[in-house]
Amino acid sequence: MMKKRPSVLSEDSTMLYNKWVSGIAKRDLQPEVITIGDIVNRFRNRQQAPKQLPYPLDRMVDRLGDIFVKCAELRRTLGDSLLNPTIKDSKDKIQAVRELSIKIDDIQKQIFSCTDQLNKIVEK
Repeated sequence: MMKKRPSVLSEDSTMLYNKWVSGIAKRDLQPEVITIGDIVNRFRNRQQAPKQLPYPLDRMVDRLGDIFVKCAELRRTLGDSLLNPTIKDSKDKIQAVRELSIKIDDIQKQIFSCTDQLNKIVEK
């Protein structure tokens, strides 16, 4: 007697389960009926667009942050340079490094002062 082979349709409909999958990938999502009223109610409280800088200025905060980080790296480099024997043996060179550090501090203070003007541009 011959064994009955499963049909192609039943083979294709069999789905293997990966026992190693966990988290949200393991969960079964059920379809949900959403009406236009549900969508309107979800966004009803949002009367205005989120506050953000207009187009040419939209990346300005990121760029100011990059400059601030670069200034911090420069200050760290200046601090490390004071350990160099050619600099720490000369009072004039030590003074020059400290003056550079003060100037970089001033740049960081100027970056902080930009926030007030940026907030005025964002406010409506």
